Amino acid sequence: MLGRGAFFWIMLFIGVVVAVVVVGGGIYIAIQQGAVDLNDPPDMQVTMSAAPETVAAGGSVRYTVDYTNAGGSPAGSVTMTVTMPSGITVGTIVPSAACSDSGGAITCKLGTQTSGKTGKVTVEGTVGSLASGTQLSANATIEATTTRELRRTEDDTANNSASALVTVQ
Repeated sequence: MLGRGAFFWIMLFIGVVVAVVVVGGGIYIAIQQGAVDLNDPPDMQVTMSAAPETVAAGGSVRYTVDYTNAGGSPAGSVTMTVTMPSGITVGTIVPSAACSDSGGAITCKLGTQTSGKTGKVTVEGTVGSLASGTQLSANATIEATTTRELRRTEDDTANNSASALVTVQ
């Protein structure tokens, strides 16, 4: 028969083992189910360029928007909006399946962007009859929202917009 001291130490040991298993298992399950995210938040970034930088009235121009998720977590429900300047008639948009045009306001539903993923949206258009020296600035913004499975939100939105300028010659 065990003495009271030995019984105490055995019960204490069993209690510690049970606590470690329960707490450790709970943390493991929380991480697996996405309730705890140990990665950095998503960070969608966007840059924009135009080519050519000077164009004659009636000429073609291409605006290119490059985006990336530079954060450590996926960005969910990513949407990009490209606002074209008045005086440009929108032509081809790539990717056409993800983007739609409504009077020069182009909306692209880009879905979930995993960490490190990059992509590109290009918009080609024709310059109308505008006076020489007219500046045509297009703007792009990107926004990420989260879904039930993607619990992190973006902290740094300072790099979520960009613009590019074309001058009519």
